[in-house]
Amino acid sequence: LQVGFGLENAFPFDVQVEALILVFMQAFIVYVGVKYVNMSATAFLCIVILSIVSSVLGSFLYLGGVWTGEVSKDANVPSDNWNPNFTKDEDTGLTPTFFSLIGLFYPSVTGIMAGCNRSGVLKNPSKDIPVGTVGAILTTFGIYVMVIFLMGNILSNEYLLDDKLAFASIAWPPVLVNIGMVMSSVGAGLQSLTGAPRLLSAIANDGTIPFLNIFRCPGDENPTYAIWMTWFIASIPCLAGNLDFITPVVTLFFLVMYTAVNLAAFILAYVQA
Repeated sequence: LQVGFGLENAFPFDVQVEALILVFMQAFIVYVGVKYVNMSATAFLCIVILSIVSSVLGSFLYLGGVWTGEVSKDANVPSDNWNPNFTKDEDTGLTPTFFSLIGLFYPSVTGIMAGCNRSGVLKNPSKDIPVGTVGAILTTFGIYVMVIFLMGNILSNEYLLDDKLAFASIAWPPVLVNIGMVMSSVGAGLQSLTGAPRLLSAIANDGTIPFLNIFRCPGDENPTYAIWMTWFIASIPCLAGNLDFITPVVTLFFLVMYTAVNLAAFILAYVQA
C-alpha cells in the first residue's frame, strides 16, 4: 500500500499504525456479517485477475518495444536469473538463503485452505472441498510459475533486486497492479478473519479443550468472541512493521496445522478401513 502509492514514511511508526487500522477494519466487517465478505470476494477476485492480465500484457508489450512502463530498456537482460545470487536485504540486514525464501514465500500459497476453514457454509463439503482445493492449487501454481518465468527471463537480476514491485512497474497500466495487490491482501485478510474464528469456535464446540469454552457458538451464529480474539492475535505481528520478520514464523504455524490435518485425515481413513 505504501510503496505502490508512494506513502512511505508519512509519520513515525506509520507501517504499524496503518496495519493495525486495516486489521481492525477487516475484523469489524467480519463481525458485522460474513455475507459482506462473500459479496466483496467476487469484486476482489475480478480486480486481481485484471491486475495479472495487465502485468502479463505489459511484459509482452515491453518485449516488443511498444511499452516500457516504469522500467528502463536497459533492464531487459534475458536469462540473467538462472543462477542463484543471494545478497543482503537492505531493509532487514539479512542475507537470505534458499530455505529462508521458502519460509518467506510459503504463506502466499496457503489460501487453498479457505474452503476447508468454512466447510460449515458449503452446500456439499465432501465434494466442494476436494474440487476447490485441487483447483486452487493448480491455478495458483500456474500463475506463480508464469510470473517467475516472465520476470526472470525479461528483467535483469540487478533490477529485480532494486525494484520489489517490478511486476507492477512493467504492467500496463501500472496502477492497476498496485490496486490489485492491495485488494488481494485485503481479500486474503478478510478470508482469514472469516475462517479462523469459525475454526476456533468449532474446536471450542467439541469441548475437548475446557479453557476454550468461552468461544463456543451455535452453528449459524456469528462467533463474536472468536472473531475479536483472532483480531487481537492478528494485530500482534503488525507491530513488527515488516513482513520479512513475520512470515517465517507464520510458515511454521502453517506447517504444524497441515501436519495435524493430514494426520487427522490419515487416522480417520485408517479407522474407517
